[in-house]
Amino acid sequence: MPTQALEKENQRIQSLIDEYNTGHAVLDETRKIMFRVALLFVQYTLKTNFFVTYKRALSFRLDPHYMEHLPQEIRANLPSNLPFRITFFYHRQGSGYHFGFSDIARGGFRTIITRNRDDFESAMNTIFKEAMVLAHTQHLKNKDIYQGGSKIAVVMRAFDLKEQERVINRLYDLQRGIIDAFLDLFVTLDGKPVDPKVVDYYGEDEPIELGPDENMHDSMIEQIAERAKEREYILGGGIISSKKIGINHKEFGVTSLGVWKFLERALKELGIDAHRDPFSIKITGGTNGDVAGNLIKLLLTHCPKVRITSITAGSGALYDPEGIDKEELSRLILRANVDEFSPDHLNEGGFILYSREQKKENLVDLFKKVMRTKQGIKEEWVSSDEFHAEFENLIFSHFTDIFAPCGGRPETIHDGNWQKLFDKDQNPTTSAIIEGANSFISPSAREKIQEQGIIILKDSSANKCGVICSSYEIIGGLLMKDKEFLQNKEEYVKDVLKILEKRAIDESELIFQRHNRSQDEKLYTDISNEISDEINELTDTIYEHLVAHPEKLGKPAYLKALLLHFPEFVQRRKKFRLRIKDLPFKYRVAMVSTEIATQSVYHGGFEVPFEEKVEQFVRKFSREIAA
Repeated sequence: MPTQALEKENQRIQSLIDEYNTGHAVLDETRKIMFRVALLFVQYTLKTNFFVTYKRALSFRLDPHYMEHLPQEIRANLPSNLPFRITFFYHRQGSGYHFGFSDIARGGFRTIITRNRDDFESAMNTIFKEAMVLAHTQHLKNKDIYQGGSKIAVVMRAFDLKEQERVINRLYDLQRGIIDAFLDLFVTLDGKPVDPKVVDYYGEDEPIELGPDENMHDSMIEQIAERAKEREYILGGGIISSKKIGINHKEFGVTSLGVWKFLERALKELGIDAHRDPFSIKITGGTNGDVAGNLIKLLLTHCPKVRITSITAGSGALYDPEGIDKEELSRLILRANVDEFSPDHLNEGGFILYSREQKKENLVDLFKKVMRTKQGIKEEWVSSDEFHAEFENLIFSHFTDIFAPCGGRPETIHDGNWQKLFDKDQNPTTSAIIEGANSFISPSAREKIQEQGIIILKDSSANKCGVICSSYEIIGGLLMKDKEFLQNKEEYVKDVLKILEKRAIDESELIFQRHNRSQDEKLYTDISNEISDEINELTDTIYEHLVAHPEKLGKPAYLKALLLHFPEFVQRRKKFRLRIKDLPFKYRVAMVSTEIATQSVYHGGFEVPFEEKVEQFVRKFSREIAA
């Protein structure tokens, strides 16, 4: 329908809504709201598979400017800047959103399984916010790579299922449906959907990458990659990271490497040498988990005098005032959960809480607890209230030098409970918090905690190395065939790990430099956001400049900047260097833009991003790095 006719039809429908009157004022107003929302939904839909004959789920790619119609009380609790794209998915077993904050974007695919109706209602009420906040956090975190931040978050109904096998089958059915609906919209050729029944008012290719997140199993990762190849998605199997032929985050501990470098720098600020001095730490996240498990492994490897006093996880909680036995802990790392820790290795005052060992007595839920007293090992059953009180106490109230949340739900610490990080005399129960888990602390709680003297190094900085690694995994897949990647994987990964460590050190040093320069006036998390914003804004400026002047990308200075974005392994091998020119144009532009922006912000030299200074700066930092 022509634009003029479409506008006329919108006005006609709007008039019908305004004139709607059944004589029931309250009901009519509610109905008008629903009608107006439905009209906005149609007006702001840029792409949809609604008319595709065979589909497993519905998908609607929305113009994010529709958010300007949201009530202020809703907008106030969301990131202030609009995303680049929003896509809504509906499947008969669940629904959710994909948010992306730039044209080229990557982020995880999260599925929240709800086991009862209350959980389902609660999750559905917050899924829009959760997806947007996580995508925005991802965007801040992705500053070091050419992809901006994104996230898919979907809520699945499972409260009518009891057998775990049926839950898994439904999970896979839902995820396959969402991915097919995703591919309906984003499988394009020269900007046009391959399926002619997809309605498209956008008209451009949209290279979007995914990654594993909550309830994304290895087998589904492979299925998604294969499905993208079958349907000839622009990135093929590069749609998703952490495939078998890839860089497994858990195996190489890539996320934890960044958390460790930030932790090490925080300890230095506290006057503690992590490699020689004693210090204490409490951790959330399982010993068998990626981030927590690998962080514990790094601590035990590099810190001979560390005391890990508590670990709280989904399977239970482990506490030892003298420090958890390192030999027994090593046995569990990346193999088993904390509830498999042998009580024989507890010191006096230590205990284990078991989340999965429960019983009922007189209609009261009881949880198993094992502790060591002066008399030896003792087992008892505690009420649900006692269990959760002790569990929470390990997060908030016992004293350690460092607190490293590496697992847990978003906003576990919030405005209603942050005060518990301080004792009755307002003394902090930890000196620094290193956020290994995403959004573990709400933004407003972060501010209040820091104002009371606790250092917080936020998620978008501390755990960014996982997404950087995923980016280089995709790059490896784009430049090498599967056989070549496997043949060269050891050397390639070694160089990627060097990049991760450097990026973590660069940012952690800059955060503390700026904080000290401000004479403690600036909050650490504000500085982190400031750095991300500076890099992202400069990246966008350079990206837009190069897209408008594509001929510049072929100049020697820019070619040098492009090459510097790749691991040394690629730089040293002519066969792979030559393949860089075959990458999509937008990818090469984004890589150059990101490389210039990160180098300039971390190391200075490009404070004012005027277009005419770009080439001069490229030459400058090319010479410096070559030297």
